[in-house]
Amino acid sequence: MKERLNRFDNLKFLLIILVVFGHFIDYFFKYSVNIQRLFIMIYGFHMPLFIFMTGFFSKRVKKFKDIDYKKIFFYIIVAFLMKVSIFIIESIYYKPTFDMFGGSDIYWFLIVISIYTILTPMISKFNLKFLLIFSIVLALLAGYDNNIGDFLALSRTIVFFPFFLSGYVLSEKKEEFNSFINKSKLKYLAIIAIIAYILLCIFKINYMYNFRGLFVGRSSYVILHLAKYAWCKRAIAYIIQFTISASILLVIPNKEFKWFTKFGKKSIQVYMFHVPIVIIFNQFPFINKLFHKAPNAYILFCLVISILMSYIFSSNIFTCFIDKFKGFIFSKEKRGEKI
Repeated sequence: MKERLNRFDNLKFLLIILVVFGHFIDYFFKYSVNIQRLFIMIYGFHMPLFIFMTGFFSKRVKKFKDIDYKKIFFYIIVAFLMKVSIFIIESIYYKPTFDMFGGSDIYWFLIVISIYTILTPMISKFNLKFLLIFSIVLALLAGYDNNIGDFLALSRTIVFFPFFLSGYVLSEKKEEFNSFINKSKLKYLAIIAIIAYILLCIFKINYMYNFRGLFVGRSSYVILHLAKYAWCKRAIAYIIQFTISASILLVIPNKEFKWFTKFGKKSIQVYMFHVPIVIIFNQFPFINKLFHKAPNAYILFCLVISILMSYIFSSNIFTCFIDKFKGFIFSKEKRGEKI
């Protein structure tokens, strides 16, 4: 069990570094083919895996009264406060719009996992295999409805639900699942799949670019300018995401690394705090000049900064800050309680 937890903590810290890195390079996405390649590579698996792990470790709550509402309210409050802080910061540089319940919300993940948590008592009443198939069909069809969009992250809630359910289903047999992903023969296949995916993103970026909107999951097929058979493209996107996500899960080592594993437990802190820094960072004239004069150096610089930020925001200083903030919001909040 400890090895299994090490595997997931290793994966979480790797993924949060990629989340930060993806937000950094997204500012110049349109102007660099190398950034487009990296963006597509990352977005093909990082959020699906985060949501898969959320489902895998979700408590099997059968009654609504047993839901951890403190966690849900905390996530919603943080999402709102960060939305406000981002609006204030962006107001310094240009005239942003404020959409309280929608828009291009970078903190959609907190809203989505809160919704999934609320749904868990209902999920427990279904045949999970049927529900998984139904969720995929629903996501394939949801893209045709223009009313399903950014409001309360509804589109992303539907699109990423199969990944949550996959984790939820597999959590019934944790030890068998852990034994399965330790099989060496599968690891070789996983490495081949990852290499193939990387090569596709490098040499077939014009084709892979078509999956950007589908990987992100926030827009309808009409907004993405997809044809009437758009559901087929989403199905292909799912195949890619499930395959690469499973492959990465297979190759992640399950041993504990002194300067890596323990930080995976704090990945949510990095997610909460990094965005304002990313916005300010990319507004510096130096960064703009660096990108246009040496785009590859800019990419490397962003990766280094992403790693450093992930370590900094995973530190105990920010853990204590979150504990104190929770204590301020809720009554009788215990120091160190997990969120």
